Amino acid sequence: MADSDEALLTAKEVARYLRLDVQTVYRLASSGALPRIKIGGSLRFKKSVIDGWLLQQRSRKGKALVVDDDQAVREYIGLVLSSLGVEAVLAASGEAALEKMREEADSYRVVFLDLLMPGMDGVETLKRLKEISTSFLVVIITGLDQGHELITETIKHSPVAFLSKPINRNQLKQVVDAVFAER
Repeated sequence: MADSDEALLTAKEVARYLRLDVQTVYRLASSGALPRIKIGGSLRFKKSVIDGWLLQQRSRKGKALVVDDDQAVREYIGLVLSSLGVEAVLAASGEAALEKMREEADSYRVVFLDLLMPGMDGVETLKRLKEISTSFLVVIITGLDQGHELITETIKHSPVAFLSKPINRNQLKQVVDAVFAER
């Protein structure tokens, strides 16, 4: 009987194991980000290799805090960051982001921050995050035009980079490469 770590998993099983959508598993596998084996016309994944990949992804580069009220955006950014070796901590609101920053203030290298959120907006969230720590870079993720007053207000509180929604993997990769280049 084969060891369970040596078992070959289907894409559906990997999706369930990693708590991802099946299509996301296929995208990661086809881009080469997720190690896989092709048998016949089907993709298979060795559980022990997936476990090793997960550990490597979590420890490779550092941490990022992703703050966005849109669950799909948050999870997408988190998934891409993880595939690039950055541990992503997700927060659905400014209040949640402050809580996570208080827990591990100096462990975040970058904060991806949406500006338009219910309750505490991105500008107020940034001001309050900076009261806790100043050791992180800020990447604003927004659909707003760069001349919008919220963006102008944000720039007053911190040097920032911008990613326009919808965000794609290549944009995130460029930011991650730049932010983590010195490590």
